[in-house]
Amino acid sequence: MFLNVFTDLLELLKKNLEAVILTLVFVAIIVVFFVVFANLRAIEKRLNIKIHILNTLLIILVLLGVRYYFYLEEKRLIESGVEEAIPLLKKILVYGFFFALYAALTVATFLRKKSETGRYSVYKITVLGLMAGLAYVLRFFGFPIIPGYPFLKLEFSGLIYILVLLWFGFGSAVIVCLLTNVLRVIFHFSLFGASLVLGIDQLVNFIASVAYILPVAIFFFKLKENEQPNADKMLISTILGTLITMVFMIFYNYFINLPIIYELDMPLKEAIIVFGSFNLVKWGLVTVMINLLWQKLYNLKYLYSPKHITR
Repeated sequence: MFLNVFTDLLELLKKNLEAVILTLVFVAIIVVFFVVFANLRAIEKRLNIKIHILNTLLIILVLLGVRYYFYLEEKRLIESGVEEAIPLLKKILVYGFFFALYAALTVATFLRKKSETGRYSVYKITVLGLMAGLAYVLRFFGFPIIPGYPFLKLEFSGLIYILVLLWFGFGSAVIVCLLTNVLRVIFHFSLFGASLVLGIDQLVNFIASVAYILPVAIFFFKLKENEQPNADKMLISTILGTLITMVFMIFYNYFINLPIIYELDMPLKEAIIVFGSFNLVKWGLVTVMINLLWQKLYNLKYLYSPKHITR
């Protein structure tokens, strides 16, 4: 049985090899950018220039991610028999949003001051917007991992949510989770029209994402500004987040999503196997990445903070 499952998984990954490679490469590039600039923080000079370069590289990745999204959607349209491509004007509007965000972020970066420590200054809002854009495109870089369920795709947007929590706090991480899903709904609506199912899916994705980061927020609730998080607490809290999210998604799919929205009947045992294993793998891999990387990326908290500006 397990051999058959493993064989089916290999066939599934082979069939989606392009998506697997693109996903891993895209995530690797983001991680490399973050690691490099986190290490540059040790040189306390021209921080604004450094963060501007990092933001420029990240916005380029976002725009490439948007282009990949258009590619996927047009491919889906062709496969469904619709030959009409996405109108150029609609594409321009989506690109225009991210260019406007980048322009606002650039201005806010060079005008930020050490005294700008409000909870949600213009600078901080634009940074959170960039992180939401990054998480938004990361959701398109994914691939199926459960044979027979191609819509269950592994993606790594959860990595951004945890990093934002560590850099800016729980409230900011919740905002990024919300913005990520709002962007998904707005852009899909502007391109293809309204979709109730999509809206519900994004709401559930938001709840699941918050459920994952909540244990981390609780464990580090009293963490001081310049205090380093404890590695053991990070491991335990992210594992708890994985288990909580897994249980939530099992019951949501079994009691609400499948019978009410999709009008499908699935035995509880099958729901546990399918959605339990998927969410365990998906959030489990995010947990592995977080625990391998967060100490290397934590310094970006200081790079993004106005308190550490040097001219």
